[in-house]
This record gives sequence, C-alpha cells and structure tokens, in this order.
Amino acid sequence: MLDTNNLSPELKSLLNRIVEFRDARDWAQFHSLKNLAPALSVEASELVEITQWKSEDELERAIEDEKFRSARASEVADVLIYLLLICVRTGLDPKSSAHIKIQLNEERYPAEKVRGSAAKYTELE
Repeated sequence: MLDTNNLSPELKSLLNRIVEFRDARDWAQFHSLKNLAPALSVEASELVEITQWKSEDELERAIEDEKFRSARASEVADVLIYLLLICVRTGLDPKSSAHIKIQLNEERYPAEKVRGSAAKYTELE
C-alpha cells in the first residue's frame, strides 16, 4: 500500500476519494497490476483517439472548444485515476517517482546539448 504521509494534502485527498469510490463498489478485487496497467493504456489510447486525424491547426483551434475540452478532461481524468490506482496498488509515490525521473532526464538530456532537438539520449554525442 502507498504511504501517503509525504504527499501533498491535495494529492492525498484525491487518492482517498479514488480509493473510497473503488471500495464502495468492491472493485479492489479487479484492480490487480495485471488489470490496471492495460486499463491505463486503454485510457491513454482514448486520449490519443480524440486527437487522431486532426491537423495541428485543427487541434489548436479545438483547444478552446468546450466539447473538445470536456472530452479531453474526461480522458485525462481517467488516465490520472488509473495511474494513481497503480501507485496505490504497488506502493509507488507518484510525486517522488516524477522527481527521480526528472533528475534522470536532466542527466540524460543536458539542456546545452539537446535544446531544440528531439533526439533520444542514446543518440547524443
């Protein structure tokens, strides 16, 4: 189980609300890592789906459209919820994990070497 002591009050509150929702429906039994990881992938794919086949210009204009905003918000929420459920299930602190990953990426992608480049760190000299 995730130790929530180091989390912000806002994140802790959100996690508690997600877990309470899940537990009120007796859904924890379905929330194995084997089930949560694919569920996260499906929700991320649904987020991609709403942008599929649109040009960059269409997407930029759609950002302000309320219907598109609502669809994005719903899918982003689903992705976040499943991601946090994975953290709860596996005991990972999402905030700490993100800080560690950013530190690693700072080492892999020094700003002076990669500014303006989309090259992967393994391709850098």
